[in-house]
Amino acid sequence: MLNSVLMLKKLLEELLHRIRERHDGFTSFLIKPFDDLAKRIEEVTWHAMQDFCDFLKPFKDATALMSASEYPTLGMVIPVMHILLQHIHRAIVANEGFRSRHAMRFATAVEEKLKDYEALVKRSEVMIAAALDPRVKGVLVNVGVNVEEVMTLITNDYEAEYQQACEAKRQVLQSSLARPSSDLFLNLLEEHDQIADEPFAGELNRWMAHAPMNMKQSSRDVCSWFAVNQAMYPRIQLMARDYLALTATSVPSECAFSRAGTTINKRRARLGDDAVQAICELQSLLAFNAKSRRRD
Repeated sequence: MLNSVLMLKKLLEELLHRIRERHDGFTSFLIKPFDDLAKRIEEVTWHAMQDFCDFLKPFKDATALMSASEYPTLGMVIPVMHILLQHIHRAIVANEGFRSRHAMRFATAVEEKLKDYEALVKRSEVMIAAALDPRVKGVLVNVGVNVEEVMTLITNDYEAEYQQACEAKRQVLQSSLARPSSDLFLNLLEEHDQIADEPFAGELNRWMAHAPMNMKQSSRDVCSWFAVNQAMYPRIQLMARDYLALTATSVPSECAFSRAGTTINKRRARLGDDAVQAICELQSLLAFNAKSRRRD
């Protein structure tokens, strides 16, 4: 809204000028009892509006990123918060500073508020999600995350929640596979067994050392990456499937409720819970695949 007003600056000034030629009264963004109808808007007011626009633009971009239909994951919260805090700090300590004391006070208040939220953002679940995201893991140090601490959290979570499931899955796979005659397939199977026999700490170290994805890539690209490389990191992939399924905001859930609202109407009011769930999941899957094909 402020940006739209700035774009209309010349038109507004011309309009106010013409009003002043005909009428007396008030006009200002801050109306006082003694103001006239068409009082000229001072440059200091325009400067304040420009300051607010410049300061809030990264917040608009962050909101669009985290609330878009690209399914932003929980791991993206930490780098986005870090970028916003850096932006606020640079704006406050800049040599030229704000031209409006109101903008400066606003920026200081926003910084204090975000610092209150920083401790909530850097919870163990969010840090694990960040480390399991192939886009974010490469910037953990730059955003103030202790990598050794996060690796310890991942190891503890694996041992508590995933180790038994991984071992059971491996035993079922080994018992169901018949020994093939192809030497090439035998070599591939033995290589897979060597990876499976590797301690989790070794797989985690390989994962953290693996080259990260570009931060500009989408969550769909992350899904494609794991689909191709899941055999290299079977246990990491299993954990990432759970943690990266957590969305950063409630927007995808709200979209799901909206789709359910269009599915159930007065002509289809007797659909059962299972049918509605199946229809909504199918619609979401089709939309996801359609956007992935357009990106490719």
